[in-house]
Amino acid sequence: MRPSATYGDTVVKALTADATVRSCSNLRELLGLISARFSHVLLLLGPLDALINVVKPLRVAAPTAFLTLLTENGSPHSRAHAMDLGADICLPFNIDPQEIAAMVRAACRRQLGSLSVPAQPTMPGSPPAWRLEANGRTLVGPQNQRLPLTGSEWEFFVRILSMPGYRLTRQRIAADREAIGQGKQAPRSVDVLVSRLRSKASRMGIDLPLLAVRSWGYMFVPEGVWTS
Repeated sequence: MRPSATYGDTVVKALTADATVRSCSNLRELLGLISARFSHVLLLLGPLDALINVVKPLRVAAPTAFLTLLTENGSPHSRAHAMDLGADICLPFNIDPQEIAAMVRAACRRQLGSLSVPAQPTMPGSPPAWRLEANGRTLVGPQNQRLPLTGSEWEFFVRILSMPGYRLTRQRIAADREAIGQGKQAPRSVDVLVSRLRSKASRMGIDLPLLAVRSWGYMFVPEGVWTS
């Protein structure tokens, strides 16, 4: 989301030297872009009172993205409040654009090189855990099975593996959709995504412990985890 000021254009120019950048002028455009492609970093520029209102919806829509706010006004207290709401960092406009580009590069390196989300607790004597590897966007199984993921598949696994018991209800999906202004109804697109995930895993010889429970939601049931 870009202001009309020259500063915003200078920041975008600095970023395009190192990354693929897509610009949006409003929240609706940005949410549409997030739903269409995986984003490592979200950079918002504008008045802080406007940016604060979109932090929560963006955190729901892109839970793993590094969310950066650049604001033309606001006190240190209000910038801290924005970070408490879910922004990773909130900075004033006087930050040099090259420094901002370096921050974005650092955030991308962190995501691509260090993110590993275990799909089950690692206990002594237990089998190796399923995990997510951001470098290559891959789900890795206990026998080193490797399932490449699209952006939407990656976001789905990040969400379900962060839920208690690795269960994601349709009610939770509906609440998340309502939070970002997309209505309450849980989308059939998630059913299609799960079906395609299981089919892709099967073609690759991977027994993916991902279940769809009719009218309820989805469960990830890794080896060694009992589910009633």
